[in-house]
Amino acid sequence: MSGQPKAVIIGRKLIKIYDDMGVLHSLWKDLWANASAYALPSKDDVYGIDVEAQEKSQLYDSSAEHFNELFATAFHTMQTGPSSPFIGLNTGDPEIDELPEVREYLQRLIKKMHLILNNSNFQAQMHDFYLDQGCFGTSPLRMEEDDEIVIRFTSQPISEVRIKNNAKGIADTVGYETEYTVLQAFDKFGEKAFGKFAKELAKNPDKKVKVVHLILPRHEVEMRKITPFNKPFASYHIYKEGKMVIKDSGFDEFPYAVARWKKTSRETYGRSCAMKALADTRMQNSMRKTTIRSAQKSTDPGYQVPDDGVMGRVNAKPGGVNPYRAGTKDRIEAMPAPGDPRLGLEMIQDNRSRLKEYWFIDQLQLKEGDRMTTLEVSTRNDDRLRLLGPIVGRQTDELLAPLVKRLLGIMRRKKLLPDKMPPILQKTQLQVFFTSQIAKAIKQVEGANVERWMASIAPVVEFRPEVADIVNVDEYARYMADVYSVPEKLINSTDDLERIRQERAEANRKAQEQQDALTNAEVVNKTANKGELKTGT
Repeated sequence: MSGQPKAVIIGRKLIKIYDDMGVLHSLWKDLWANASAYALPSKDDVYGIDVEAQEKSQLYDSSAEHFNELFATAFHTMQTGPSSPFIGLNTGDPEIDELPEVREYLQRLIKKMHLILNNSNFQAQMHDFYLDQGCFGTSPLRMEEDDEIVIRFTSQPISEVRIKNNAKGIADTVGYETEYTVLQAFDKFGEKAFGKFAKELAKNPDKKVKVVHLILPRHEVEMRKITPFNKPFASYHIYKEGKMVIKDSGFDEFPYAVARWKKTSRETYGRSCAMKALADTRMQNSMRKTTIRSAQKSTDPGYQVPDDGVMGRVNAKPGGVNPYRAGTKDRIEAMPAPGDPRLGLEMIQDNRSRLKEYWFIDQLQLKEGDRMTTLEVSTRNDDRLRLLGPIVGRQTDELLAPLVKRLLGIMRRKKLLPDKMPPILQKTQLQVFFTSQIAKAIKQVEGANVERWMASIAPVVEFRPEVADIVNVDEYARYMADVYSVPEKLINSTDDLERIRQERAEANRKAQEQQDALTNAEVVNKTANKGELKTGT
């Protein structure tokens, strides 16, 4: 072993890690195949059997596919849409977060990050990302540094990507394999990278070779000190057949965000809406098939024909003439269709309504009544968004946090961070949270509760004014500004507020002094006039 090249020694260890990841990965393939067959037919090639441009769906009912599309579109728009920033940053320390220079800088930073994301391919890839969330429950999003658009994204189907969690349950190891011709592999990695295998491979340049790409924490493979040339996350390309490392590089941040829709503590891969709906989806498809057959029998029934009462072949076409023997009572009669297709349609519609619940369609697309009070709308929002709270939390940890960490790292290296960073932020770890439409809506539910509380004490204040003293008006105004994401430049700082109030108090004092002086002057004049009148009398 000691006489073997280091690339081979490490390569064997890496292939062992990759193969171990593949054992668990293979256990999920049947479930992914079944879910994608109904909810995402365009990606039903879980086992790698795919023919380009072929008709993907062989279903009788496309409800699951339709709801998965609606889910992906709505969640993308409300969670990571391009219309408004969906990233929030703070330090986690209220005293620091309240500093005007910190709030102003973080808002500038968020605005620039949002601009970079919208100028990249982020929005195009995120729709595909959410389609995979709804169907497979696990979506690996690759984030690569790019010279043209700063950062480039690739949503990879989980059926092609193997993952492994660390002790915290976070996916920090990703592996997948790509097939090249020998000529392509030599062009990409260099002929010398294949070492002793290069000469034999060069004899057949069109031969297919598989290259495994494995990204994992560097310390799991090599106990080397992390330096600028030896990144904390190792990136290995391994010639699979030869178990040999052909490229060793790395990343400063983990270049993947692996988000799971829902996950149990013992599982590595996530579970999806389509998996939960699988039984009802199969039933929907089966009922649709049966109902179609029943309707066909009703509209185009079979016929009962006497064995010798009809002359020639039966003509079942519209307006067809069928001669029968004179003097006989035999007739061609339509066979009665068993069952009632309308019952089948009612059952299909009932089951379809249940399928909508699996993809949170009602929660993502609230349909209000013609006449609803503000309280009714708020209560309904509260009910529907409560179901999305845990989901947003997981998306924050597994999608947003890795995305922001990766983007900030790239911006720092490319010197794209806004200037004039407050010194206190240079040594502070920023915390990430969603400010998307869904997160705002959940937050506004809390704000609506505060507003209802304020409205509830208003009648009491009318006859007991001192009750109003319980309300900290300044904090209430700042809290509601935070709920509705009011820009920092529209809010006066504490220092400015104190200055404005001091100036107002000073102006009021001077105005009062002037008023008092006028009043005193009037009193003096009146007194003097009365004295003159008494003297004259």
